[in-house]
Amino acid sequence: MKFSAIAFALSVLLAGPAVAAPGDPRISGHTRVDVGGTYRLVNRYAFLQALDLTARIQNLLNEGYAEVRGFPALGINALVGLKASF
Repeated sequence: MKFSAIAFALSVLLAGPAVAAPGDPRISGHTRVDVGGTYRLVNRYAFLQALDLTARIQNLLNEGYAEVRGFPALGINALVGLKASF
């Protein structure tokens, strides 16, 4: 059993104002910041090639926006998971 590898990610999305079709109301621009990371829990143990713990926080700034008019995006949210490779 070998412990190793930590990886981090930062994503910044800058979206300007948009119009879906001529005559439609304008959708305002927004900024969305996401952060995440992966930590390798196990590296090559028996039949398991790798086991990674993953975590991600989306919309870190809790920006209120809609990519499509009438369908608001989620506020700040977190996802946690395990990824196994055999």
